[in-house]
Amino acid sequence: MPFCNGCGASCSDKLCSNCLDTIEHVCVWLNTLELEPGASQVQIKQAFRDLAKVWHPDRFNGDDRVKGRAHEKFSQINGAYRLLRKHSQIVIFLENYVRNHQT
Repeated sequence: MPFCNGCGASCSDKLCSNCLDTIEHVCVWLNTLELEPGASQVQIKQAFRDLAKVWHPDRFNGDDRVKGRAHEKFSQINGAYRLLRKHSQIVIFLENYVRNHQT
């Protein structure tokens, strides 16, 4: 029986359903960091740092409405980065897949 290229589990396809679901989530998290699928770990870290500087709530002390929006955006950025680091094996697989299948 073949193995999943993402996690190594035995499955009938190149990717198991868990990895396919995770790849969909990874694409959403990459989009939150304003990146495309295939982004490297270095690009992810740099995008996180750049966006964290822009959206850090402490930069918006005068306007509570804007500060609240910044806090929400900052939380999304932190969450996406944390989950991308947690699922780094899938991120690396996706990066390699995109690199090897570019036309």
